[in-house]
Amino acid sequence: MEMFTQGAHKAGPEANPLSANTKEEGKKQKGKIADLSDTGIVTETLGQVQAEGAAGMEDSFQKLYSKELDLDEDEVPIILHELNDSAIHFISRDQYERALSLLQKAQTLIDRLQFQKNPSDRLMVFLTMHNMALCFQKLGALEECALCLEASLQTLSSPFLSLKPDPDPFGGIDPSKKLKRLKYECKTHMQVCALLSQLHRHKEALVHAEKSVQIAQYMVEDMLGMCGQYYQKVVMAKRNEQIAQDIIQNSENGGEGLKDLIYYDDSVSMLERTAYRVYPIVYECSQKLITPSENVQQLLDQVPSNIPKLNMKAVLGYLNQSEWLYLLNIGNIMQITPMTVHDLYTSQTFEVELTRDSVLEKEDQFFGRVLLLHIY
Repeated sequence: MEMFTQGAHKAGPEANPLSANTKEEGKKQKGKIADLSDTGIVTETLGQVQAEGAAGMEDSFQKLYSKELDLDEDEVPIILHELNDSAIHFISRDQYERALSLLQKAQTLIDRLQFQKNPSDRLMVFLTMHNMALCFQKLGALEECALCLEASLQTLSSPFLSLKPDPDPFGGIDPSKKLKRLKYECKTHMQVCALLSQLHRHKEALVHAEKSVQIAQYMVEDMLGMCGQYYQKVVMAKRNEQIAQDIIQNSENGGEGLKDLIYYDDSVSMLERTAYRVYPIVYECSQKLITPSENVQQLLDQVPSNIPKLNMKAVLGYLNQSEWLYLLNIGNIMQITPMTVHDLYTSQTFEVELTRDSVLEKEDQFFGRVLLLHIY
């Protein structure tokens, strides 16, 4: 930028000897700046900035990679976060070797200090192993990738369905946190299955495929129960609205006190109405379960008889149906995506798990696992 500014300043007085406060000089100055863009000065400057940025990344990598491991315990969390954040930065630039070096250093630091007793520390191990698996996958090291994914699953060792409060941020009775955890476990088991299959270890792959299908059934059960609650809420709100309208029409005084019941928008959110629309899909999916549990059978018995028929155009959307048909495939599921500390510790609200995209993602996971199990 200094070269750009100096060049423009030098060209100004020579091209225009008049006062610098005139509008004409302003136009000429703009013309000179535009001319400089054709001389290569701007390109040179951008190249210099990019070179400086690359040098800064190199310095950052060397600083973190050369950091001594003999640290005070209070400094460990800061260093671990720095190593993981820098690794994510290198992953975003497709520099997987450097990202892997930083993650391996973080793993060594965790193993040396045995930071695995606290649940939050265990999740830090999980985060490190997950991103290491991504790097190994990109580098073509399938054996190491599968080992890292299996290690990340072991860190989440509490039961799939826990009705008691769990100190694990992924566990407990919070439905959104439980679904978030189940989605990861389901997808990871499927990824390990595919990796082991590529390594011709089909018996071990079959075990992970079965676990993936089992977890997917848990997800369908949870979604059926949640969608059913919102479905009943919307039906009740519409019924109250219709009753209020009938009373107002037949009342002599106009039924002023019942006008608030005409509009149910205040009591039913948009996300809840989305759950009402996707409920038929969840219902159809629950009927496809190979061995429905007692809980699922009870939920199916509570399903109203006047449930609307499936309207896939309304559910998928008129503009992006083809995207869903081509994006929900086994190839995209197999690709490991990077995970940050923010992704790990933040959880969505109860209603967000029932949005159209979220529900269809879970349904795709279920049918994908069942198909994979039939292949084996």
